[in-house]
Amino acid sequence: MFTVSGCGCGCLRNDKGELGLRLKEIWDEVCEVCEARSVEELKDELSDVMFGFGRLAGYFCGRIYVRMWFDERHIAKIEKRFKETGCVRSRRHLVNDMCPSLAAEK
Repeated sequence: MFTVSGCGCGCLRNDKGELGLRLKEIWDEVCEVCEARSVEELKDELSDVMFGFGRLAGYFCGRIYVRMWFDERHIAKIEKRFKETGCVRSRRHLVNDMCPSLAAEK
């Protein structure tokens, strides 16, 4: 089973200097919350925001991720992606159907 801390694709990491990236990811997700057109989409986007806060908390704690309230939807989404493609990112971010972190190594 996939775990956030055991992600093998390399897209989830906790590198120094990524604080700005973490904040930008949260802002982008908040913008998507504002664009939600249904209750289900709103729940998905709120879960994405909470995952972003978990990543931010993890940054400060020296971990990849800290579990947050209402992040279950996002966790389920990235678990499904990882199972299907070997990467936690959506298909639009894949490079030639490959995890961007693995594609960069080739």
